[in-house]
Amino acid sequence: MSSLPLDPAAPLWDLSYLLEQLGGDSEDLAVARELARTFVARFPESLRDLEQALATGEAALLARVAHQIKGICAIFAAAPCVARAQRLETLAGAGEMATALVEGRELLQMLRLLVVEIGNFAAGPLEPGVE
Repeated sequence: MSSLPLDPAAPLWDLSYLLEQLGGDSEDLAVARELARTFVARFPESLRDLEQALATGEAALLARVAHQIKGICAIFAAAPCVARAQRLETLAGAGEMATALVEGRELLQMLRLLVVEIGNFAAGPLEPGVE
């Protein structure tokens, strides 16, 4: 399975989708930033879980962690991450571990970039128009 091409200029997540899911008004920006801050604070645990699953090479664990990551990334409409996590879950579930491990390492790199992107957004003000 080959790597997905990744445009470094393209965002890994969709803020407009998140805002739409929250209701779509300007006050939802503060809620979105708070969600982003929570993500940045808690997601490193998911990254550690993925690293551990990759290190053990245990298929069931890897599939379970990929499933959890897929759900978290879906909240932020992080489509490239969701797609890669889905592939990892499927591969691990099928016992195709050589390919799953490669996919998992690539997902891990992508997720680290996602944390930076969401972290940059999270660093903004809680209230709209406040710097």
